[in-house]
Amino acid sequence: MNREDSPEWQNKYGIKAPWRIDEARFMEMLGVLPPSRWSSLCGVESFHVCERLSGEVVSWFGCIHPALGLPKEYWEMQDLSMLSKNEVSDKFWRATPTPRMA
Repeated sequence: MNREDSPEWQNKYGIKAPWRIDEARFMEMLGVLPPSRWSSLCGVESFHVCERLSGEVVSWFGCIHPALGLPKEYWEMQDLSMLSKNEVSDKFWRATPTPRMA
């Protein structure tokens, strides 16, 4: 287990697993400040707010674009700003019961 994966470390630095939000919250945060690291990977559009919550912890936002015409899902999480695109995408996908895009 990496240090960043330990519950003690996550609690200390305010890292929080993804939780559902609505489209209005996603769009509001997209327009508040210039989005940092705005990208799309594996069916997840994501960005983080440039303002830090604590140290390197930021608010990440994700929109999952599932296949098969299912509705979009919107998510927020608090995690490290230096996560890779793959790590961000994986964290949002693991939070949803929606099947991943092929």
